[in-house]
Amino acid sequence: MAALARRPIIQLVMNGVEEDARVRRTARSLRDAGHLVRYIGFTAESGRAGLVPAPPLDGIERLLLRVPMEHPLAPLVPHEARGTRAFWSLRMLALMRSVLALEPALIHAHDLAAFRFIAHAASLAGVPVVYDAHELERGVHRPLWSPLRLRLHAASERLVIGRAARVITVCPSIADTLAREHRIERPLVLVNSHPRAHVRPGPPLRERLGLGPDARVVVFAGAITTGRGLELLLSLIPQLPPQLHVALLGTVRPHFAPELERLMDALNADRARLHHLDAVPYEDVIHTLWGADVGYNGIEATSDSLAHALPNKFFEYAFAGVPILTSPGESVTPLVSQYDLGRLCPLTREHVLAALVEMTSKPHVPSGRERFIDDFCWETQERTLLALYDELLAPR
Repeated sequence: MAALARRPIIQLVMNGVEEDARVRRTARSLRDAGHLVRYIGFTAESGRAGLVPAPPLDGIERLLLRVPMEHPLAPLVPHEARGTRAFWSLRMLALMRSVLALEPALIHAHDLAAFRFIAHAASLAGVPVVYDAHELERGVHRPLWSPLRLRLHAASERLVIGRAARVITVCPSIADTLAREHRIERPLVLVNSHPRAHVRPGPPLRERLGLGPDARVVVFAGAITTGRGLELLLSLIPQLPPQLHVALLGTVRPHFAPELERLMDALNADRARLHHLDAVPYEDVIHTLWGADVGYNGIEATSDSLAHALPNKFFEYAFAGVPILTSPGESVTPLVSQYDLGRLCPLTREHVLAALVEMTSKPHVPSGRERFIDDFCWETQERTLLALYDELLAPR
């Protein structure tokens, strides 16, 4: 391998790495291809700004950028402006220099916050940066943000996206939108799918729940929170046939816990038909979903980003052979029809109730499942990723 490629490939991420399967998949693929990879995340712990070591993850070296939150300028900056390029660059000049002092061959910045932090400094230093847009940032769903902060967030992407050596994103519709609106080369698409090794048959989900052979199970996998159509799904349980159960697989977000408890209390005697399974390791999700009758993907398109969403659960359901009941969306709609993966359904009580009754009474086998796995498994995505790195790291 060229000497350039033995300099570190930095996976830069603002949020925690442990729960971000996309970041970890990317890092492992690059490492297994022979690249020297480092994770760099952020921590708000007190102390002098700079790099501090953290325990390795996946056998990959890990560093944290310490970001002291007691910065003296903080009280002088409006809350809505914190997090914009101008403010963060003032606070983080030393941290940018710390990253570049590692002499990276390339920086892979996951999400806009990480990209705009390093984009200008890396460009001046001649270090290529890959911008990995995990969602449509100009239409992000941030209910607690003010309109001003949302506008500043969108503007910050417009200001820096031209600094990227290449842009990657998670679905074709977001790639088309970014190319059109920013007049850039169409981003490469790497979907949030699993490797083939994770497609392992398991006992039917109803057996894991201790249910009999006549039971039918509708499953939801992922973060149990708002915007997922869960309020609608749970409120329908009393109207569903008695043999139909609902299972939630994932972690309840703290802000949603009171609402979930209220919904459960309202079920009264039907509460026994609602089951909650704790989150399982990423590699075991498909195995756990095996044998469910319907996979529920009720995305509430309350923002442009959610309207384009192509979430992990969509691939997990399909890879497990579970028919998908999904709300329409820019990304999911063409895939459902092209690969016969399930049914599109508006998020209304009448439509969802009718669809659940029909799908659980007349089992559907997704006929395009094997073709879908071939086209979208991580091994297929990995080839695209490694070809990009070969191109960017080639001697010039």
